[in-house]
Parts: sequence; structure tokens; C-alpha cells
Amino acid sequence: MDQVRFSARPGFGGGFGVHDSVSGDWCTPATLVEQVAVEFADDLNAREAATGHPIEEVRYGVPKRVQRASWAPAGTIDVWVYDTNSKPPQWIGRVRDEAGGVEWCPGADLRPADGPVSTAE
Repeated sequence: MDQVRFSARPGFGGGFGVHDSVSGDWCTPATLVEQVAVEFADDLNAREAATGHPIEEVRYGVPKRVQRASWAPAGTIDVWVYDTNSKPPQWIGRVRDEAGGVEWCPGADLRPADGPVSTAE
């Protein structure tokens, strides 16, 4: 079985979070639903495998609606990844559209839309 860098792990209090085996740090709060943590870990592992470059830093934030530079709705952003292999290095946001599709977009191309999104189910 291949070793993966990011994994979903149970936290204290019954929630789950994403853990980085390289830094030894948690990338998210350990308050997520298990499926959300698993999908996020899979996204990060796939991104790192696709680019062939290590992810330098991950910042998980309160999900917010965003627009693309075309100022059209893009979806909801919940994660920022710092990509030092870009020229110049830049922050890239994980944006999920209403159909559930995920796209990684340069931070310079994104703007806030309507504010925070409720994550309560």
C-alpha cells in the first residue's frame, strides 16, 4: 500500500480532522464529519501527486462564497494551499461548485461574494 501524506483521523470529542504526516500537524480542526475529512485528505494527496511538488502550507478556513476574476459565482472556498512551485509563489484556493466539483484556483482570481456559508447539517 502506498504511503499518503494527508490522512483523515479521529480527533477528541468525536470529530475528524486532516493530519499531515510530514509536518506532524493538523491541517483542519478535528471537528469535521468523517466523510468531509476523508474527501479533503484525498484532494490534498491528489493535488500533490498531480503536480509532483510538495504542498508547503495548508490553511483551513470558514467556508465562504467566492467569485472568479470574471466576477461570476465560482462556488465555496474552504482551503488555501501555498504553492511555492508557482512562478511567482502563490496561494491557491480549493473551490467547490454547487454540483460538488472541485477546482483549485489562484487566490488572485478570487473575490469574496456573499460571506460565510453555514456548515451545519
